[in-house]
Amino acid sequence: MNQSSLKPFFIFLWAAFLGAGLLSAQSSDSDWSDSSGAFDQGVRVRTGQSLRVQKRRIVNIDFDDGRGPVAARRHGNGGGWVAATARVDQTAYVDSQAVVFGHARVSGNAKILDEAKVYGQAQVSDNAEIRDYARVFGGAVVKEQAKVIAYAQAADSATISGEAKIDGAALIGGQARINNRVWIFGRPKIAGHVNIRDDARVFGEAVISDRVLIADGAQVHGLAVLADDAQVGGYAQVHEYSSVKGQVKIFDHAIVKGHAKISGEAMIYGNAKIFDEAVILWKARVYGANPMVSGKAVISGEAKIMDEASVYGEAQVFDTAQIGGNARVYGSILVFGDAQVGDCAQLSSADVFGGVHRSPCP
Repeated sequence: MNQSSLKPFFIFLWAAFLGAGLLSAQSSDSDWSDSSGAFDQGVRVRTGQSLRVQKRRIVNIDFDDGRGPVAARRHGNGGGWVAATARVDQTAYVDSQAVVFGHARVSGNAKILDEAKVYGQAQVSDNAEIRDYARVFGGAVVKEQAKVIAYAQAADSATISGEAKIDGAALIGGQARINNRVWIFGRPKIAGHVNIRDDARVFGEAVISDRVLIADGAQVHGLAVLADDAQVGGYAQVHEYSSVKGQVKIFDHAIVKGHAKISGEAMIYGNAKIFDEAVILWKARVYGANPMVSGKAVISGEAKIMDEASVYGEAQVFDTAQIGGNARVYGSILVFGDAQVGDCAQLSSADVFGGVHRSPCP
């Protein structure tokens, strides 16, 4: 066979080769188009004008949870690793460095970003966002517009919802409920059946437990400790090293700070200020325009400190005694029984049991 007769034969072989390649490319593209579910079966990658298909494979990944390597594959929306035991909606986003494993559930338009981790029985839904190095695990629920960011952790059966933001290195656990526009940051620890809502702020290294309620625009920060059934509301502030326990209620614009200790069924409200090492307990009340209790003063029983009165030093006021007006009670004095101290009286030496004690103001 001469060269002129071989030319049509080679042209035929070349056309057949091109046809086979075209059919192969169409088949791959069709496989990609048929992908469905939370995990894409392939991803299109353009190199110049060409299109190739990379199949997503199930591989064994060690998520450093002590369980060793488990089956996982990359999520179609973002490319992050998702264990075969976890469930992630196709609409959810898992960033390339983020991971979801265990029996975690990510749904809706939730986003798991950066190097965040969601695992255990945790649930992240709606438009919630977990990012940076945050962790959501145990049976924690993060939903609606809530965010867990930075190095914060949500664990156990905690629920974070509304537009709440958990920031810094905050740790939320137990059955805590955080919602509305709450902002928690710093290194606070929150557990138990705590309820924090509205526009409250918790930061610093505060420790909050049991059935504490923090609401409205209240702020708890510093190294404050709140426990039992304590309630802080209004625009009250509890901070520094103060301790609030029992069934205490602190609200309005009251301030508790220093090493103050509030317990029992005490109520602090109005513009009251409790600081230094003052102690308020039992059913005592401190309220009014600008009352102050400071130093190492102790207010107990059913005593009341009101108006613009001040009690300080090592003074003690108890039983049903009342200090009001612009009175000053200080030193090591005891005021008890049903004593009433008012106007501009100043008591600092002899103990007072019962009676009315008033001095005109200049």
